Amino acid sequence: MKSRQRLIGVALALASSALVAPPLAFAQTGPGSLGLAAETTYVGGRGLITDELATGLFLNPTSGTLGRHQFTLQYCALISKDGHETAVGHRAVAAFGLTEWFELGVGGLLDDRPGPDTQPTAAGPLARLRLLKDEGGLPELSVGGIFVFGDRAVQKQSVYVAASKGLAISQTGPLRSVRGHLGFRQRFVEEGKNGSFGYVGAEAELPRHVFLVTELYNKSGGAQKTPWAVGIQVRRPDGFGFTLAAVQRGETKALSIYVGVGISFQ
Repeated sequence: MKSRQRLIGVALALASSALVAPPLAFAQTGPGSLGLAAETTYVGGRGLITDELATGLFLNPTSGTLGRHQFTLQYCALISKDGHETAVGHRAVAAFGLTEWFELGVGGLLDDRPGPDTQPTAAGPLARLRLLKDEGGLPELSVGGIFVFGDRAVQKQSVYVAASKGLAISQTGPLRSVRGHLGFRQRFVEEGKNGSFGYVGAEAELPRHVFLVTELYNKSGGAQKTPWAVGIQVRRPDGFGFTLAAVQRGETKALSIYVGVGISFQ
């Protein structure tokens, strides 16, 4: 309980500091992304921290990479209640864009749950390489890996390929842009928990850098229900991000409330 209170306190402090921070030297690179002002002509598809740690939708990674020399620090909590018991999954990630098409990072997680194994933890490196830009008739295409080791209940080792295609609608209307996402993720953890996941997602950009986001993917790796998520992401061009969503992770029948914050800077 004390550990949960400390981590939630850190999250609230991060959110407060991000809200009052002065504008940072970033410009919107296009629908669905935060990036460097030098890359304003490129439209990429990038989200915020996910349950898998790599940034993206709510549960799965997307194709967008950080801008060159851009750094991001993000945190989220997944809060679920099954009967009278409440569990909180804490996720955090720090990543850096070595180039505009290659990023490296590190992620960590802690699940504060009832039962004998009450606080399993894991941490490790993340990487993503962008192969194609979203230009002309081509989609944005990336490959990546998540290699988080620790307690067997929560560790994640997987590789993925993700693609997205955006369409600008209006610079002043109620719907600014839309973007579709498609991906495949292969998990390697242990027998009974390995899985092959195909996923789809969609987002609609509204005024004030608010994005409506939804995703769905197949049951695999012992999932009890089909995983899905729906919610909002706020991706401000000054570097502040916020997430609020309802999430069905598939591991249990219980829904989770997903809350996240993050900052990006050069």
